[in-house]
Amino acid sequence: MKFLIIILSLFIIFGMFCCSNNDGNDGGSIGPGDFPANSDVSEDGLIEQFDYSLHFYNYSYSIPSISIFSTQYVTNSVFKLNDIEIVMNWESDEYCWYWYLDYELPEGVNISPGTNVSYYLNINGNIFSGNMFMPYYPDVYWPEFNIEEDYIFNWSLQEDSNIQLVWNGIEDNDDCNQYHWQLEGNLRNFTISKIYYQDFNEDELCFWLDFYNINYKNFGDCFVFASSDDWYQYPENKRYLYHKTLNKQDKILSIIKKLDLNNR
Repeated sequence: MKFLIIILSLFIIFGMFCCSNNDGNDGGSIGPGDFPANSDVSEDGLIEQFDYSLHFYNYSYSIPSISIFSTQYVTNSVFKLNDIEIVMNWESDEYCWYWYLDYELPEGVNISPGTNVSYYLNINGNIFSGNMFMPYYPDVYWPEFNIEEDYIFNWSLQEDSNIQLVWNGIEDNDDCNQYHWQLEGNLRNFTISKIYYQDFNEDELCFWLDFYNINYKNFGDCFVFASSDDWYQYPENKRYLYHKTLNKQDKILSIIKKLDLNNR
């Protein structure tokens, strides 16, 4: 329930801050179908676009995890990874049904970065299946932030992902500006211009970055995706306004609603 409370508060939080958006699989890591485009960043927006979603996520600070959402009343369901059934205990509220992994996966199932996983999801007779390659962790070189210079960072990656996402927050004690950039999967460097933060008071400034690699499959009424990430914050001990309020999954869901891959 804590998870849903956080994610349902996303719409309210986004309304409080000024946000800016910038554009900068059936098998393996090649993802067919359009990426969700030009939609509301709130959980309501996600519900409007997809009946179901399945998310595999690997974050550098925690164990691999899985979540599933359904906007439809769940009467029966089956979820398998590598042909091994995963027990699901659904919870619900007035918005949707949801389940997320809070225990170790059974032997024979590995969703760590660099692994390929077959999935089978049957909810109320609606079947979604395929293979998903778990994107590798990016090895990011984070230079020290300097308010008088552009912030330039680069990274290495063992294999290209479908897309890469940069989420940047620039905060002080009273305000929070956020910017999102969608990158092609083969890029290995990115520059954030100092014009975004040079007018902030450096003594009050908090500059943070989340960097994601994502593989995905869009079934139309179900969105399946896998993500891994790395992050940076300056200064390290600064308590920030927005970024601290969301867990990693809430943040990736909100980014998804801001992006467009209709040209693929």
